[in-house]
Amino acid sequence: MPLAHFPAGSLFQGASGWSRWTALKSAARVRGTPRPTDGKAHEGFARLADEHVFTFAGVCAYTRRGTFGNVALYLSPAAETGATGGATPFDTGALEHGILRPWDSRSLEERWALCASHTHALDRWRASFATWLATHYSAPDRYIESDRGRDDSGLPDRPTATLVELVTHNGSAARVSVPGGRCSDRRAWTWEVRLRDEVSFAHVAALHVPQDLVEDAIAWCTAHAPSAEVVAYEGSPGADTLFAHGQTVVRMLLENPS
Repeated sequence: MPLAHFPAGSLFQGASGWSRWTALKSAARVRGTPRPTDGKAHEGFARLADEHVFTFAGVCAYTRRGTFGNVALYLSPAAETGATGGATPFDTGALEHGILRPWDSRSLEERWALCASHTHALDRWRASFATWLATHYSAPDRYIESDRGRDDSGLPDRPTATLVELVTHNGSAARVSVPGGRCSDRRAWTWEVRLRDEVSFAHVAALHVPQDLVEDAIAWCTAHAPSAEVVAYEGSPGADTLFAHGQTVVRMLLENPS
């Protein structure tokens, strides 16, 4: 399973575009100094966010208000070799900010304890992921669905007790039962994989780009990731289109691993 990373706040091109970066770096690595503390953020969640490059196993499921990125990177599993970090079977940002139900009403300390108890070490998460897929899906490749909307894509069809809580309290079921209430989307059942400090562009397996950026993307790959594939998408550039067409990239990489 490839890992999807979305530079949500940076376009591919331009003077400040991420194509000029030398690698994917955590906020702490970019800053080069210890994380400033203001006494407001939870120390555990803040350090997690500050010290890692965040990815999703499978499709590019990330979004947030104000997102304007237009290209997603898909990393080879080789990016994990020699790296440190961890993985959880849900989005930790949604957990931290009280969006992931039914844990939204718990204290930050309780939510952090839940994060810790569900974390798998980076060098062992894939075995747990394989078991999780086989347990919760009658057809595991449904996990990479992205064409049924953010609330229903990849919905597990035989969830165990813990996952039942997530799939019934998040996604479309929750939005119907609690109109206007906050809940998570498919990120409630998408694995988040975190790589500490920095990830080399040499591990990029594919770039998912708007049609008009194909030539630029090919040139970038030639310079930074010669074995990477460039996959074009049509439609409005941005997080939702990248998500909707993400299964195309993932299936291609699973069928033709580098």
